Amino acid sequence: MNCRPDVILIAGPTASGKSALALDLAEKNHGEIINTDSMQAYDLLNVLTGRPSQLDLNRITHHLYGCVPVYEVYTVSKWLQHVSSVLDDLKLREKIPIFVGGTGLYFRALLDGLAEVPAIPSTIRNEVRQRLREGKKESLFQQLETLDPFLAKRIHASDGQRVARALEVILATEKSLLLFQKTCSKSPLFSYESQLKLLLLPEHSVMNDRINSRTESIFNNGAIEEVSTLLKQKIPTNCGISRAIGVDLITRYLEKNLDIHTCIDQVKLSSRQYAKRQSTWFRNQFDESWKILSSY
Repeated sequence: MNCRPDVILIAGPTASGKSALALDLAEKNHGEIINTDSMQAYDLLNVLTGRPSQLDLNRITHHLYGCVPVYEVYTVSKWLQHVSSVLDDLKLREKIPIFVGGTGLYFRALLDGLAEVPAIPSTIRNEVRQRLREGKKESLFQQLETLDPFLAKRIHASDGQRVARALEVILATEKSLLLFQKTCSKSPLFSYESQLKLLLLPEHSVMNDRINSRTESIFNNGAIEEVSTLLKQKIPTNCGISRAIGVDLITRYLEKNLDIHTCIDQVKLSSRQYAKRQSTWFRNQFDESWKILSSY
């Protein structure tokens, strides 16, 4: 790299090689790594969510990993506030920030700003999210088409999280989320002129092999024990950490409703399906300023 960028962003689906690339670029560019994955922000589930190992932490300073108690609801807005503080610190120490993760909404907030939407009443949010958890994405999308047809045309019916967010906003405010997005507040990333944006999209066969191998590894290294500890916390069902891949399946195993081999196979399948959704999202949402890498 001839000219050192002001900031580096590395996005991609699970098991695409993001962490290894981030570590190498951090060493070459006097950088430090900032978590851009919603699940890795929570504590307790170190192994299950694939947080950096102690060797990685010793190699390069990492920020915003395991920083949120599992019982909290961690929003994009809160994450951006934490990011702002980290960036202030890195600027003082003349370090290059390297954002790495697989949560598309975090990258969108960094690059496009954050819509300042009024707080959604818990009654509305809980009702919408409960329908989403029950697999009623189709009915949620149909309701959104009725209330906000213009926005519904811009969201894929299978993107449950975006559909739910758009629906709860219009139910609570009687205004389209698009109206709020037009007046987005700028994120702390806008002060960085030179941005290197890398999107890792390996071949499906390569990614699937990596996912299968990593799933075997997490079960051998304490994932079941982590979920057992999590269940003892008795966290509310609306907390984000409950959506981490493997939590529900390992819970069923611990409750003796699933044998271990089926549990592992189902976690592999869920991870592969999630990686496919991530890849589709990144391809559809990121513009040509992102450099696509097929391997690392």
